[in-house]
Amino acid sequence: KGNISRNYRVPTLNDLYWGFDGFSRGNPDLQPEEGFSSDLGLQYRKAKLEKYRLGAEITAFYILIDDMIFWRPLFDGMTVWTPLNLKEVESTGIEINLDFDFQFNRHRFVIMPAYSYTKSIIKDSDETIDQSLGKQLIYVPIHKAVGSLRYIIGSFRISYNIRCFGKRYTVADNSRYLPAQVLNDLIIEKQFIINKYTLSAQLNIDNIWDEEYQVVVRQPMPGRSFMLTIKFIFNQ
Repeated sequence: KGNISRNYRVPTLNDLYWGFDGFSRGNPDLQPEEGFSSDLGLQYRKAKLEKYRLGAEITAFYILIDDMIFWRPLFDGMTVWTPLNLKEVESTGIEINLDFDFQFNRHRFVIMPAYSYTKSIIKDSDETIDQSLGKQLIYVPIHKAVGSLRYIIGSFRISYNIRCFGKRYTVADNSRYLPAQVLNDLIIEKQFIINKYTLSAQLNIDNIWDEEYQVVVRQPMPGRSFMLTIKFIFNQ
């Protein structure tokens, strides 16, 4: 499969007029962004009765954007996030998705790994001296991988998820960065059917190993967290 398209995006009202709140502000001088994007992918699927299913997909992409609207921190006495037009940004990369689903008696296992490589660099600038030329966009990791292992038996399901992010540059010249991160999550689900009623309970444990990490510099993210969701359904 493949796709080629021309893209056009006007600034949102938030991009233009977000009021200064101490941390960010809009930019009424923004110009619309225009771009060209293309992708080409291959897909493979194989199944054998109820025993197993195997799937694989690989996609390569190329994106070129003029006047890209991009929020970035500027230092004007204090660090303030504001959107700017980046004259020309080129993004190339590849995405790989796999899934393997197999059943043994009443036990079902699902494995779903995925990986992406994204190189997003500033190709041109209106500034005479711009240290960001040829550098990776800030907070866009080059490498990203996720994986999920799921076990299912009847109405019980447990999933263990892993999220891996490569280092993220925090300044335009790529001289500083946040380190790579590996996060682990656990999801436990169970359904109970009582006469005409279905009770569904789900427990999410995010960042199960209580890792310390940041997505934006100097803004720590939560440690281990729990969320319990209960749904009560009446079946007619």
